[in-house]
Amino acid sequence: MTMPATTSWIDDHCRNSRIVPITRERAEGIVALHASCTPPCPRQLTARDYLATHPEVRPCISKSC
Repeated sequence: MTMPATTSWIDDHCRNSRIVPITRERAEGIVALHASCTPPCPRQLTARDYLATHPEVRPCISKSC
């Protein structure tokens, strides 16, 4: 995993794969924040797995709803 040369003031918990609570919005943000982690860090993998297994809920727009 690629780490910055200096320590960031933001503690992004790269090595912590536990994300509680996890929501679609939070998982998308974590994936974006950890996009530069090479190879993907445990936190990014958890968020990507969540997004892959929880499809986006789309509102019903048909007249039968």
